Amino acid sequence: MRYITDPVSFNTETKLYHLGVELFFLGAGTRQFFMRDRFHTALKKISQQTDDATCLIIRSGYDGLCIDRVMGKSRVQVLDFEVGERRVLGVGAAGQSLIFTNILKCPLLKKKKI
Repeated sequence: MRYITDPVSFNTETKLYHLGVELFFLGAGTRQFFMRDRFHTALKKISQQTDDATCLIIRSGYDGLCIDRVMGKSRVQVLDFEVGERRVLGVGAAGQSLIFTNILKCPLLKKKKI
């Protein structure tokens, strides 16, 4: 019996292996760590300049996923996201900016060269 959460399944009729959803999520997780390491220094600098918490949020399907957060030194801080927390795109400034950057990549909006 094949479950959707199996990492790999084998179809006895076609003799083909199929990758499951869990394997996809495992691969997607490695991307987060690369980006987290790459931008952590920038988050620290922004947090030091603003004395506020700074979050690194990436797009994950229809959600924004917080993969890193640096706390500021201010006594009062806005703690919108916890690391690992997801929010639906379009909710808040981070979600709206992720949608907007995707719209800019739309081929219908690109100007034609004359």
